[in-house]
Amino acid sequence: MPPCPNSCPMFPPAEHFNTIYLSRHGESQNNLHGKIGGNADLSERGERYAKVLGSFITSLKLPGLKVWMTQYRRTQQTAEFIEAPKHIEPALGEICAGDHDGMTYEEIAENFPVEFALRDADKLCYRYPNGESLGCVVSPFLSQNLSPSILSPSNKSMFYEADTSFKKG
Repeated sequence: MPPCPNSCPMFPPAEHFNTIYLSRHGESQNNLHGKIGGNADLSERGERYAKVLGSFITSLKLPGLKVWMTQYRRTQQTAEFIEAPKHIEPALGEICAGDHDGMTYEEIAENFPVEFALRDADKLCYRYPNGESLGCVVSPFLSQNLSPSILSPSNKSMFYEADTSFKKG
């Protein structure tokens, strides 16, 4: 006999779960050239994706829908066609690559081989020169008491519908 779904204290009852919609931002001009970071616009393909995504999300008619995105153009352009209020949240932004912003990984490996090896060895704690580490980006996000309907960070455009009474404990 399968266990009762409410018998495990690690998992709250289903009514406490939130629906999460995830989408990466549309393809950017930097993606076309393999460059990291930057504040690039969407490519033509990324624009087509944004229109299709907007039609799909809007067709769901989600009550209380709100789009959260970063300050980056690519996330705002990806969310442009979703018919819902929008909120820019810089804390959702991706890692600042500092001196390596706008470079390809091949350029970093060629011009900064020690830095490239350090990043490869520990992606979580590696801090880009004059930039951030993944830990720097994740910590503020986890410490915020967010209850949005949709989140759209620049490199992983997350869409998530949340119960407005949900508060992080």
